Amino acid sequence: FLCLTAHWIDERWKLGNLLLDFAPFPVPHTAANAADLIRRALQELGIENKVSACVTDNTASAYNISKILGQHMAPASFFQGRCAAHLINLVVKHGLDDAGRDEIFNKCRTFVTYVHRSKPIEAVLIAACENAGIKYKIPPTVMDVRWNSILAQLLSLQRLEPALRIMFAERAHAESAWSEPVWVAIRDIVKILAVFRDVSEHLQGRSFPTMSTAAQGFVLMTQELKDLQASATLSTWGIEIIKLFQTRLTEYRHHMIDTNVVLWATILDPSMKAEVIVQDRVHRLYDVTSSMASHLEAHYPTPTQGSNQLLPTRPGNQPISGYQKRLQKFVAEKESTAIPPRKQLEMYMAEPTIATMSPSDALTFWAANEGRFPSLAAMARDILAIPATSVPSEAAFSRGGELVTKRRNRLAGSTVTAIMCLDS
Repeated sequence: FLCLTAHWIDERWKLGNLLLDFAPFPVPHTAANAADLIRRALQELGIENKVSACVTDNTASAYNISKILGQHMAPASFFQGRCAAHLINLVVKHGLDDAGRDEIFNKCRTFVTYVHRSKPIEAVLIAACENAGIKYKIPPTVMDVRWNSILAQLLSLQRLEPALRIMFAERAHAESAWSEPVWVAIRDIVKILAVFRDVSEHLQGRSFPTMSTAAQGFVLMTQELKDLQASATLSTWGIEIIKLFQTRLTEYRHHMIDTNVVLWATILDPSMKAEVIVQDRVHRLYDVTSSMASHLEAHYPTPTQGSNQLLPTRPGNQPISGYQKRLQKFVAEKESTAIPPRKQLEMYMAEPTIATMSPSDALTFWAANEGRFPSLAAMARDILAIPATSVPSEAAFSRGGELVTKRRNRLAGSTVTAIMCLDS
């Protein structure tokens, strides 16, 4: 199946999203076939000319879908995005592989599996927790496709450390014990992975714009890793390992922060504006705002309000009253003083950022200032609506797993689609 979700900002500046389609996806699962399936769904709904971006996961075929759709949308503006949460997943996965995760934590994973499979061993651990004054909770197993399950397991083992040391001190369980360097590695890796966890979880929010948060999150992860490296909380091993994660993070920065749509989203977030770009110290603010101004002028010209829109039409050749003439002159003067898009951007950037800790306040700002910056607000409505992750689609697939089960596995594709989209 192929899952297609839509995201937008309505006229009241509220984020909206829904499941557009959950369509059977016949083989071969090529980018061309997927793009064709998406185009047919958009055409059926009559919104093929209203799409401004496509966000996919990070497989090569999925990203090529965006390229194909962009070619069909040309010359209209169309942005391609990759799931930021999945990018973080790749950074962590490769970083752990580089650190030798399997060799270091293999004994930990084996022990946890042993506890899950053996009630007598679990009983010994429960007794050790009572002796150590710790509330027992069975440590979770690791799912290789979810790096946060590794963090969850290590956090659990770290919490149970006093009880585990009591248990491993017994001769019967000494073989299950791991060496002191492994305990050190657990503490170091937990500190490193916590940085990625906090940013990844925030990016998966659905009640606020997340595209600008992707750039902010990248800068935050970069700085937090530097601070952690400079602190005295890591071992010598941990300081070397953190360099591996920094290298991997740099490898993926092109998709996380270096694209126009992400940089422009930070500018359009009134709580960030230039701050994220300045803190990143890679892009020149002038270059970013210049490219943004050119895009504004090309795709979001200042709305014209002709007199025929504001004044009642006069049937036949009826003369226009003196009042109507003065009103026409007033409207014409107002039109002539309309602020050009580039000037709107300059005025907006000259104002201070708004002080807020709530990411949804960006939409509140644009709701209040749409009249002042009409072109800029139109661009903000399009770009801030783009999600930074494909989490909504992943959530739909999770729901699909509850619908199609081992016992209920003969549903027709059209039936699955209809049921999945019932509340859409």
